[in-house]
Amino acid sequence: MDYMSTSNGYGLEGQRGDCGYASQNIVDCPNENSPCNLHGTCRGKPTFRCDCQQGWTGADCSLLTCPFGKSWFGRPTSGDDYAHMSDHTVECSNMGICNRATGACTCMEGFEGAACNLMSCPGKQPNQPACSDRGECLSMSQLATHATRNGDDTSFTYGATPNNHFTWDFDMVQGCMCHEGFAGYDCALSTCASGDNPHTEGQVNEIQSLYCKATLSTGRITVSFRRQSSVELTWRPYPGPGDAVSLNRFACRLAD
Repeated sequence: MDYMSTSNGYGLEGQRGDCGYASQNIVDCPNENSPCNLHGTCRGKPTFRCDCQQGWTGADCSLLTCPFGKSWFGRPTSGDDYAHMSDHTVECSNMGICNRATGACTCMEGFEGAACNLMSCPGKQPNQPACSDRGECLSMSQLATHATRNGDDTSFTYGATPNNHFTWDFDMVQGCMCHEGFAGYDCALSTCASGDNPHTEGQVNEIQSLYCKATLSTGRITVSFRRQSSVELTWRPYPGPGDAVSLNRFACRLAD
């Protein structure tokens, strides 16, 4: 608009280059033939300001907005002086540039998503999956549920507590969970065979005995250890000394 020029940020003339200062009296909302470009409501006197509909912005509501997300960086905005919380979102998550003509974000390198709200996983080549196509790209929240200790599942979580300022990035930071046989931050490395250290001494093989008592004439059971499960075992009576024969049959099935 010809009558708008640069302001000082407070409605007066200045050097900000933001078209925020009216150099003449305003007597109507922008674009008087189609007030606010039909994408907003004209306030009328004394401000003649446009209140834009959702998805539109600008003094005359002629510009498209881009998707909003939690800010990757910024000043604290919540009542407890915490930043990044979901009560204050910004366009392109402060990690991209909004194209006002298309309403799409152009993300900075290393970030993706409609609002640039996701940190890209490593190992991604043009037109190829991330993690070198040898793993899954998961969020911090998802990776926590796959955490193990000595081969067993854990109860770790990340971001399970809503509005926790320590885990604000639970659904934004991503990493690779490699497929079996691959390792590295981008799953680009092949793993080697692993086993017990032959130089250790004083160790013995450990044998666990399982005793099952059935209350029904037939049934099914599975045995799990360190995230590995046996095939489904069928319980049914066998001729012979009862439990001993059944346990031997279980042992054979598990060994197979």
